[in-house]
Amino acid sequence: MIEINIKKQIGNFNLDVNVKSQNKILGILGESGSGKTMILKCIAGLIDPDEGYIKFNTKYYDSSKSFSMKTENRKVGYMFQSYALFPNMTAEKNIYFVCQDKKKTKELLKKVGLYEKKDLFPKKLSGGQKQRLAMARMLSINPEVILLDESFSALDSVLRDEMEKFIKDLITNYDIPTILVSHNKEEVYRFSEDALVIKNGHIEDFGSKEEVFFNPKNKYSAKLVGFDIFLSQDERKDFEFKEKPGTNVAIKSKNLKIKDGSNFIIESKEDDLEGYFYNVKNKNTEKIFRIKSNLDLKIGAEINIEVINFVNIHL
Repeated sequence: MIEINIKKQIGNFNLDVNVKSQNKILGILGESGSGKTMILKCIAGLIDPDEGYIKFNTKYYDSSKSFSMKTENRKVGYMFQSYALFPNMTAEKNIYFVCQDKKKTKELLKKVGLYEKKDLFPKKLSGGQKQRLAMARMLSINPEVILLDESFSALDSVLRDEMEKFIKDLITNYDIPTILVSHNKEEVYRFSEDALVIKNGHIEDFGSKEEVFFNPKNKYSAKLVGFDIFLSQDERKDFEFKEKPGTNVAIKSKNLKIKDGSNFIIESKEDDLEGYFYNVKNKNTEKIFRIKSNLDLKIGAEINIEVINFVNIHL
């Protein structure tokens, strides 16, 4: 169980979140400056909220009882984007310094596949190896919760996918509640069980990742999870829908199909590895839409557009 109900004001910024997640892995999705990292810092005890409570198996903060557990007493594993490894210590000593247990250090090095690298300093390790070492060091304190702050953003796409799976399997095996913050929607979807969308310190959407990603509650949330076309009742009348839409709809451009017709005209065209991107103009409203298709069409061609899939939202 993850329970976070806190308020914090710093300057003109107000953080106000209230979330309870029954699942083990919570992903927080938001733009830069939305308050994602501030939530993690409040959990870790680096910042005290103004009011509220934070609870996992243990209560870390409760303003109603004037209680805030000391940072050093919170069993929090915090992985920063930079990993924060000790550069003057070998891989083995990075772990041992934290847990002071030789047997556990050896077990964790083997668990993350770094036992053969135990005598190397961090500068001699690859990005993925550094991340594995940081993960092992976190696990050495038997954390009650793990916090991942944009932890995969510095890795290339192939290594990122590999490390996401490795760390998720590790967390699942150890059965530790985990919070991942990211601005990367694919990362949050692949890694998390529940998802929270935050904007300017406030929750815009929360639920299972399937609920948030496939049925977002509003336009902001829909944009962050990949919807890129938003139509009001007037704007959607020139589109063809396979099912009856609500008043306002959100659509992913990949769910549009070009058909014969004359409601739209192709304004421009760009090559893509898997087809073409077209900027098409609605002849009635003159609004421009960007869509993708495998069809090789000419600029100036007139078309109709069919919507294969959509969600109803509040604009």
